[in-house]
Amino acid sequence: MEQSIIERGHKCLLLPKFHCELNAIERFWGQAKVYSRAYTNFMLPGLRSILDPALDLVSTDLIFQKGVGV
Repeated sequence: MEQSIIERGHKCLLLPKFHCELNAIERFWGQAKVYSRAYTNFMLPGLRSILDPALDLVSTDLIFQKGVGV
């Protein structure tokens, strides 16, 4: 699978299982959840309406920051 990903022009980063502090997606989702909790009424329609803005506001600097939580 790794070779197939690389052949298609993407990078493949293999991470140890259950090490969320090493996984950039955890920082992404964490920041999106902070925003969502601050700006929703916790009803399903409200959560759906806030999802795109929450994801759009996550800084790419935060996603690619190394060593967070380590």
